[in-house]
Amino acid sequence: MDRRIVDQLVKIVGGDYVSTRRDVLLTYSQSASMAVDPVMPGAVVKPKNTEEVSQVLQVANKHDIPVTPRSGGSSLQGEVIPKADGLVVELLRLDKIKLHRELRSVTVGAGVTFGALEKHLSKQDLWLPVYPESALACTVAGNVAVNGAGPGSSLFGCIGELVLGIEVVLPDGRIIQTGTEANPHASGPYQRYAFGSDITGLLIGSLGGFGIITKVSMKVMRRMRYFDYCTYGFETPEQAERFLIEVRENDINGLFVSIYDGDVIGLFMDMLGDELGIPKTEWPRRTVPMTIGRV
Repeated sequence: MDRRIVDQLVKIVGGDYVSTRRDVLLTYSQSASMAVDPVMPGAVVKPKNTEEVSQVLQVANKHDIPVTPRSGGSSLQGEVIPKADGLVVELLRLDKIKLHRELRSVTVGAGVTFGALEKHLSKQDLWLPVYPESALACTVAGNVAVNGAGPGSSLFGCIGELVLGIEVVLPDGRIIQTGTEANPHASGPYQRYAFGSDITGLLIGSLGGFGIITKVSMKVMRRMRYFDYCTYGFETPEQAERFLIEVRENDINGLFVSIYDGDVIGLFMDMLGDELGIPKTEWPRRTVPMTIGRV
């Protein structure tokens, strides 16, 4: 990347938070996916707040530099793979958490992981009930950008169902806020929808295509204290489907429910069963593990 452009970035975030070193660029050239080839960016910049993100994007926009936002880098589909000689904007320094307890909502910066948020909310007997299996590394904002799913989704849907508002920096550096926080006189994030277009919905699952998400506000709920872990076996897909319908009709809090082919379960147990102390067994054709939550 042109040294003059790098110098402009240094003026915005400081010399410690811009890198063009090859070993650093190599780290940011790949994601958690082994199926997507790495691509070397031209520079990595690490802003500390929304205003610095805005200034960085103004520079990139002026010089037609492709930008790839990145936080935890736990993506398995290659969304964080940069363009060749492009700019990676790492967002982990945006790590503020603000709880709005009276509104049952929380606002987090783009660098806050699910693990950090869980630690914060647990002190208040609250939780965010949808999270990915990579919760210790995955950030909340990054998961919103892919509209992720995981434990909790069987009951509450994808992560986008819990979003109340988003702060995003557009490619030209403009900052916009969606949800009730767009009103400076509002008490905080409590409603996503209003009259007119659902701008929040446009940003959920957008993969950073419309701008860089710098903050998200989410619904939080009273913490479920107890969990039952159950596994059921069925011979046909229709039997398993009927069972899941009955679970829903009886208002059972099935937080995490999946249907697995018995041969797949058997394959994993052949590889890991001895290590985990699980005896060899013949698994049903359709296996349904379910986590049930209770307050």
